Amino acid sequence: MSKKSILVILFICCCNYFFLYPAKSIAESDKNPDWTFYNKTNCGLIGETINCIAKDKHAFWIGTQKGVSLFNTKKNTWTNYTINDGLASNYINSILVLNDKVWFGTKKGLTLFNKNKKSWTTYTMKNGLPHNQVNTLLNIGNTIWIGTEIGLTSFNKTTKTMGAVYTTKDGLFDNRIKTLIRDGAYLIIGTVGAVINTLNLHTGEWNIQYPQTTLYSNIVLTAERGFIWCGTNGGGVRSYNKSSQTWKTYTTSNGLCDNFVQAIARDGKNLWVGTFDGISLFNMDTKKWKTFSSKEGISLSTILVDGNYVWFGTDDKGIRRYNKQIPQVEINTKLSSITKLKISTPLKIDCFISSYQKMGKPVIEYSTASFPDIWTNTEITVIPAKTKNHYQIIWTMENLPCLSDTYNLRLTVENEQEDYNSSLATIKIDTIPPKITIDSTTATRNIGLQKISGTYNKNKIDNILVQPGNILATLDSTNQTFTALINLEEGKNPIRATLTDWLGQTATTKTVMIAKVKSTPAILVEKITTAKKKEVVTRLTLQETLLFDSGSAQIKKGGDETIATVVNFLKRYPPEKYPNLKIKINGHTDNVPIGSKCLYSSNLKLSQARAHTVFQALIKDNTLSAEAFSVKGFGQTKPTASNKTVLGRAKNRRVEIIIETKN
Repeated sequence: MSKKSILVILFICCCNYFFLYPAKSIAESDKNPDWTFYNKTNCGLIGETINCIAKDKHAFWIGTQKGVSLFNTKKNTWTNYTINDGLASNYINSILVLNDKVWFGTKKGLTLFNKNKKSWTTYTMKNGLPHNQVNTLLNIGNTIWIGTEIGLTSFNKTTKTMGAVYTTKDGLFDNRIKTLIRDGAYLIIGTVGAVINTLNLHTGEWNIQYPQTTLYSNIVLTAERGFIWCGTNGGGVRSYNKSSQTWKTYTTSNGLCDNFVQAIARDGKNLWVGTFDGISLFNMDTKKWKTFSSKEGISLSTILVDGNYVWFGTDDKGIRRYNKQIPQVEINTKLSSITKLKISTPLKIDCFISSYQKMGKPVIEYSTASFPDIWTNTEITVIPAKTKNHYQIIWTMENLPCLSDTYNLRLTVENEQEDYNSSLATIKIDTIPPKITIDSTTATRNIGLQKISGTYNKNKIDNILVQPGNILATLDSTNQTFTALINLEEGKNPIRATLTDWLGQTATTKTVMIAKVKSTPAILVEKITTAKKKEVVTRLTLQETLLFDSGSAQIKKGGDETIATVVNFLKRYPPEKYPNLKIKINGHTDNVPIGSKCLYSSNLKLSQARAHTVFQALIKDNTLSAEAFSVKGFGQTKPTASNKTVLGRAKNRRVEIIIETKN
């Protein structure tokens, strides 16, 4: 081989060493083979102040104060993302990975990255966020809960819209949300302040649990074994016993390495606790602490437990990864839901278990989301499979406590050193077929907006859609009934209602309602054609007799029901979905001169007063934005019918509500 060839080979080898960052080059194997360090010097990490870490198959998303790094552990490659790629801000507070989508909570908004399409979307206060600084994210079913600096909100992944905003007015102790976790049917919220906020996801009821002292805010939370564990900003670690509703505090006097806690992660019987000055490990069985790293000035900001590894994000020294060498446990179920259950056939789920040491018999248990702290192993076992380290869970499902709930599976293995590890998986089970009916009647109805109602058979549903109009119905889960406002036209109106439950099962019912013009007027709904292709205009016409007595601008008895119907109709246009919404309220009269006993000097003054009365009545509902409205009176100048007949003059005495939106 020539000298030139040798030099080329050496050059290539050197390039690989310096630019590919192989795992051995960043492992402190000579000092301690259990630890691996990642920083800007030895790998492609974009910043060394780590705020959050999230797992994504064979990769990790790492949020820093200078952008996001994606570390592919299988290929050992690094990819960095900043505001130049599509992030709202380089300061990343939280990351949520959901299959092909990754959500980033930043200082300047919520950013969604679609891995398949390589596209970026940012949501801010303009889209419904209470504040652009997003501190924490949590996914529950079809909803992403978002904690910000000024309140809590949610994002519906199906409709892609923001939900209601919750603040101290609704039940929060403080509007500055620091952490969110789920504990069964409850959303647990950590805010500035020492209390724990809880929101019942089924009933919407708020509650606050106060510790014995109101000092020290809760920074991080986790739930395990009937306790809520809280890391505080100077008060150590607090545990709240949900059964006895009592608190206990652990500080440096008990063995914690520092009282300023920034991260907590549960891991079998242990809690990893990251502080301003190192790492502590708490054994929930023995209630004893172990200082896992000597006090060396390392400030921990986030912790992620991934099987046999624990990832520690630091405030200024990058990432430290620790190999625990405890049993590896993983439930390999790809089954996320069951809708048609064959009781006679046991469910089989594959799992993987390995250990460096001799281990005892694996234990498999299950609980339900309704009763998350009650675990049972009735009719569920683990048996070895033919392949080494592979096992199979056999679940006989003849006596399930509920046929419509989320089931939590927990597989636990302990080795001869009494170290144990567990793996969790969830399966949604709902074998109750959905049913829906419309309360139809043979009686002829009036044309215009009319309320229809019906019943359904289960509580766990996503929505009920009523057509025509694609209207989401209002649900009463207590009585399992629904109502909806639809626009009936003269003649036969085919009506269809479709129920979609929480697992996507659907049921549909149809009926026909006959409508005609009655002596009692109704609210008429019409689509108006415009020259602008991207504009949609809807007009609601309210005849005089629905709201006012002759010559009066005061809403008469019974008119409040008409106003309530209009309010419900306008709620179809939430400002976060229709930012360019315009609502015009126009008053009109006939051409009959105003009488001497009338309070108003002209038809124009009367029409103006009626339009303002309707506006004031509508905005009493604080869900409607007053900024979207404009009010005007036209008097007798714009008739829709001849003023020469009684019927024509009645049609001209009206208030029109014109809704303009972008298509």
